This record gives sequence, C-alpha cells and structure tokens, in this order.
Amino acid sequence: METVRATQHEMEFATRKELIEDLKNSYEQEGVVLTIKTSKEKRVLLKCDRGGEYVNVLNLTYETCQRETHTKLTGCDFDIVCSSVKGVWAVRKISGNRNHELGGNLAGHAVKRRLNKLEKAKVRTLGGQGLVPKDIICIVRKEFTNSHSTAKEIYNELGTTRMEEL
Repeated sequence: METVRATQHEMEFATRKELIEDLKNSYEQEGVVLTIKTSKEKRVLLKCDRGGEYVNVLNLTYETCQRETHTKLTGCDFDIVCSSVKGVWAVRKISGNRNHELGGNLAGHAVKRRLNKLEKAKVRTLGGQGLVPKDIICIVRKEFTNSHSTAKEIYNELGTTRMEEL
C-alpha cells in the first residue's frame, strides 16, 4: 500500500508529553493514528493503531465459533522510537511500512472516538439536565469540532455516570 513520509523530526522537546502530542498531531494530518506500544522512563515506542494481529485466546476454529469475527488489525509494522538524552526528548528512529490505506474517516479508529475530559464533563452536565443522547451528540459536535465521538460513546458515558451514582 502507501508508505508514510518518514521524515525525521529534527525538533527537540522538553517533555515526553509534548513530543507524543506533536507526533500524534502531525501524523494525524496524514490519516495515521499513533498509539503507545511500550513505554519506559526514558524511552517510548509509538506504533500505528492498526499494528498487531488478532490473538485467538479461546483457540476457536471457524466451525466452533458462534459468530463471524473481524479485526481492524492489519499487522502494520510502522513504529517510531523516541527517547530522552540529558533531559531532551527527540525522535530517534522511524521504521516500517504501512500495509493499509491511509486517511479515511478518523471515526473508524477507536482511539480517536474516545471522549476527552472536557467532552466527558459536557456530556455529564447535559445528561444531568435531562437531555437525550441524540441532542447531546449534536451539542458536543458543535462545541468540539475535532471530536470524532459517536452516539455509542455518549451512551457509554451516561451509563458510566449512572453506575457511579449508585
């Protein structure tokens, strides 16, 4: 398929959080969603969220499973190694190729559909006021234009709120 521009980020960052946010934002422009694969005190490995393969933990065969299953994992081996040297965080290595289409709708990535803290607070406030989920999702999408959340995330957050109140 396509390969991502493997330009080395020459920038240096004071904190790990700044580095990760910058990489995630810059690759998101190209339709790539990054997640943390492994992390240690002075090293972090970011990977494509489509990386990895389905693990059949129950060892079911096609004949023994009750439903036809699917996975969004494609075995993509794209990753970025970042580390801290003398308190300065930087990208050390970008490796691997993409084996799937880039871009598309970011709502297809579960990581991008998650509600952030501000969105969660807004959903809880509106839910507490008695608004129905379809109205809440309209308000959230208008107020947070970069939100990729769906109605399912709204229902889940309202359910979590109800469970916490019990």
